[in-house]
Amino acid sequence: MANREVLNFVIKEKSKPGPKKIAIAKEVIQRAVGKIRISDIVVTPFEVLDKYVQCPDYNTNVTKEDYMFINSKLLAPLLPTLSGRALRILSYIWFILRPNSNVVNFTMRNIYSMYGISENTNIVSNVGELERVNLVRRTNKIGYYIINHNIFFKGNLNKFADKYRELYSLTDIYVDSMGGIVIDTNKGKNYHNVKRMENVISLKDFEKENTIKVCKDGNLIGGKPVFATYSPR
Repeated sequence: MANREVLNFVIKEKSKPGPKKIAIAKEVIQRAVGKIRISDIVVTPFEVLDKYVQCPDYNTNVTKEDYMFINSKLLAPLLPTLSGRALRILSYIWFILRPNSNVVNFTMRNIYSMYGISENTNIVSNVGELERVNLVRRTNKIGYYIINHNIFFKGNLNKFADKYRELYSLTDIYVDSMGGIVIDTNKGKNYHNVKRMENVISLKDFEKENTIKVCKDGNLIGGKPVFATYSPR
């Protein structure tokens, strides 16, 4: 059996003198209380709303980590524009995303292994596809990517937003010359000509860039395709 990190809880029992220690797996405790770890939250170039009024309440006591929330209205128009490899990377991100987190860590080798892709295949550009449509953003830390929590998220968005403001409300966002969001502050602001990011990517900006084309006759029957360019052929 693999080693597991445990937390010691002290429980006093009336029938016995002195406390009794019970070892409980750390992941069990975190799941039970819905704890948000600071290491799971990094500065983000994507807008954090004051309140997610219409977002479902993700109860960590009853909801399995297999489930996540997706803004289907904003995501659906993008999916047909992405290559198959980009979709594989996106699905892998969904697979490894932790609850109440806005950052994932993976390597290209993880993708090769998961989907049986040859390691001679260059799929870095396919990650770039996800960046261009603002679903993820690279960071200045190799293998770490920030997700657009407004489009897909696993956890309680309102708790995440509260914790984010507590941690980063007064923090400026910096971008290096490679386009990576600076999350590794150990490298300092002189790393790759870092510059301050002026504006975050708002939900309105995202929706404006990815608006569904409206059919001429107002319905899906006999009109132009909604998610594709019309061709008479």
